[in-house]
Amino acid sequence: MSEIPPIFWMIVIGAIAVMVCVVLFYIAMVLLETKKAIEEGRKIMEDAGKTLKQVDLIVNDIQASVSSVREAVGEINQSILAPIRKLGYGVSAITGFLGGLLGRKKEEE
Repeated sequence: MSEIPPIFWMIVIGAIAVMVCVVLFYIAMVLLETKKAIEEGRKIMEDAGKTLKQVDLIVNDIQASVSSVREAVGEINQSILAPIRKLGYGVSAITGFLGGLLGRKKEEE
């Protein structure tokens, strides 16, 4: 009775083997889930890249539209508003000159 029976050692070694197999199984499942997550992440990154390209094209179109509007406003300013301002400056100068002449006549009276 001083010796441990061999069946006990077989049970202990079997239990340890089962535990090691369970740990390896869980590690394999974690690796499998990680692989799936990485594949999904790559798909998301590709979709994000496509979306960024589309956004870049939209931004370029908007910038082109804004620059054409700026050019149109500049042309309007040069062709319509600048002559009107010059005319206004001329009228203002004539009015000031006539006001000065009329003011002198009123002072002389």
